[in-house]
Amino acid sequence: MRWKTGKVLIVDDEENVRDLIQRILKEAGYEVVTATDGEEAIDALRRTNVGVVLLDIKMPRMSGMEVLKHITTRRPDISVIMVTGSADAGTAVEAMKMGAYDYVTKPFDGDDLIRKVKMAAEKMTGKMTQEPVHVTPQKARLLERNYIVQTEARLKAPGGILNWDKVTIFTNVDKVGHELKRSGLLSPKAVRRSMPNGMGIKASVATAKLALLKRTSLVLGIRVLSNYMELALSGLDTEISFGELGRQVELAMGESRLYPFVLVLASTAGWSQEAVEYAETGKGLSPNLSLVLVDLERRLMHYNARDENLDKILPYLEV
Repeated sequence: MRWKTGKVLIVDDEENVRDLIQRILKEAGYEVVTATDGEEAIDALRRTNVGVVLLDIKMPRMSGMEVLKHITTRRPDISVIMVTGSADAGTAVEAMKMGAYDYVTKPFDGDDLIRKVKMAAEKMTGKMTQEPVHVTPQKARLLERNYIVQTEARLKAPGGILNWDKVTIFTNVDKVGHELKRSGLLSPKAVRRSMPNGMGIKASVATAKLALLKRTSLVLGIRVLSNYMELALSGLDTEISFGELGRQVELAMGESRLYPFVLVLASTAGWSQEAVEYAETGKGLSPNLSLVLVDLERRLMHYNARDENLDKILPYLEV
């Protein structure tokens, strides 16, 4: 798999990190060049056809944020993925507001790193094509349950970014079975055998000056596999359509009139390109409504990087 539109530039002052990333990407078929600091990186950009930059945030002489500013103003054709430690996740989100495409956290997951480099390359070349996936009911249920359980654990963990007042897991399997039976597509028993459970999480943050005067200040709604009608007709490999996304957003609009609401929709088979673009631009969403689309199979999140309401939410949602 040789990416033809440019090399990948790795910028990190730690030799072991550079070597690790270089080995991972070369084994995946990418051409790689390296730089030990920001000044070397800028020089490499002048001399080399670079398409994607993996850029460490903390470096001597010239920080990653300074290099990012240089790239976004002078080479906006290049995709930048920030490299960060877990303690610098907030800075990475800030970098995305400045124009970075995404970020990766040390220690690396090799497959995740390759996926993000591939998506960054395709983003800049206007391709954004997704390789087809094959999802069985068993795999879909496993992906769904793992994501919900892991996210619940993050939300309930002490000392988190936000103090979640209520965290509740729910399942839509009975509702799904009822609607499919009513439409004549599948019986409730068939739903249980052939489809995921439609699990989700609802969580809220309450603030108050006095204990008796608690007021909801934020609600997080996570719903997995919401396009069960399409799945029953076309199979679990069906990308969630823009029409189904629109239906879910319309339902969430009502809640966002009462308090800030973050809608998270997850799928085991990905999202249509129209749905991804809608989430990344945030066009048409009310100021109180934030949207995140999660691709469970490819371990990706799609959202508007300029949405400040998501700064404290994204760490809870990582796949």
